[in-house]
Amino acid sequence: MSGIADMNYFQISFFIFVILGFFVTPSPVWAMIFYLGAAPLTAREAWRKRDFACLRDPLAGLFLVTILWFGLTLLWGVNQPAPRIGQYAAATVTNALFVIGGLLFFSDTGNPWRERLFRFLPIAATVNIVISALHYYVFLAQSFDTRLTGWAETRHQILGSDIIAVTAVFALRNLFEPQGPGNPRRERVLQGLSLFAALIFIVLTGSRGSFVALAWAAGLFLWLVRPRLMFLVFLCLTVLAGGLFFASEPLRHFIMENVLRDPMRLRIWAATLDYVAERPLLGYGVATVATFTEDWITFPHSMYFSALFYGGCVGLALVAMLFSAVVWRILKRAENRDRAFLLALISIPLIAGITDTGQFIKNPSPQWYIVWLPIIIATAMTVKGKAAADIPRAESASLRHSL
Repeated sequence: MSGIADMNYFQISFFIFVILGFFVTPSPVWAMIFYLGAAPLTAREAWRKRDFACLRDPLAGLFLVTILWFGLTLLWGVNQPAPRIGQYAAATVTNALFVIGGLLFFSDTGNPWRERLFRFLPIAATVNIVISALHYYVFLAQSFDTRLTGWAETRHQILGSDIIAVTAVFALRNLFEPQGPGNPRRERVLQGLSLFAALIFIVLTGSRGSFVALAWAAGLFLWLVRPRLMFLVFLCLTVLAGGLFFASEPLRHFIMENVLRDPMRLRIWAATLDYVAERPLLGYGVATVATFTEDWITFPHSMYFSALFYGGCVGLALVAMLFSAVVWRILKRAENRDRAFLLALISIPLIAGITDTGQFIKNPSPQWYIVWLPIIIATAMTVKGKAAADIPRAESASLRHSL
């Protein structure tokens, strides 16, 4: 009995931490929830479950090697202020703990909190969107022709939209789960509304990369699950979007202004390559301070260029290996609807990461939702071997139905 209670403390703390990122602000307060709650319980659980398959999986080892590499760049980095060195040294540990905790949490098929998190993430995101809209348009009295700024961890327009795109994939997955006691009609309606709210949020923030990532992920999911429905949805959305575009002058102006925004990314990436030419192999170190074309642009605005700049060719190769291994694992081991869900989920960081995100390791941040959560879940759900389940399946099923 004590083992069950101990396992639940870890599960509940991880669940609470992930959900509260949509509500708690400022970020240091949310981070403290991890440092004081989820992190120590994760370390304890990892020690107790150190022989479980999810922690001995080769992909878990690749994750930790990648994190360690970027942490080691602190040893040879240039222009690294002491406070930033301490910050990213800590991030090496906290990021690793989040990965380990996520693998333990999501690989446990007897964990009732895993399914709850899958179901509640889109709902939490929808509440966050409502709070964001009220705060921005009502409290701050901003006009609708400006780009919406989110709340809590979605406060950055682009990174916030990437987070919401991740939750939209969960909504898609829940929407197409077979209807039954665990997925009643009213919950499917909620998931559909969450998906619609996510699309509206991304449009209002004017985040082009997030929109493309979600469109690809949703199209891929529907093609794998309901190919005929995919074409019908595409046709309906095209007609609806075209009608709204030509019917509303303010909306048309807002969309065109964001579509035709100055593509500064190309200049930023060119400046990044100039830096890389001087230190191509090992990079500049994750704590380095640099500017890219403008004084206020302080990172390469791309997951791939950031990996190259901060970690050198070795860092970029590790990131490429990590994502390639995850996609290969999904194709090889996942089946049917799980394969569609995981491929759609991993599409978000792969595509959205082209145009944003910085250092690959960080303390609690939006990047944990955008990059790490998808690859952790994809890995955990395709682990073979001994599962980290302390709770019998029968009991976990009864807990799910009692929620």
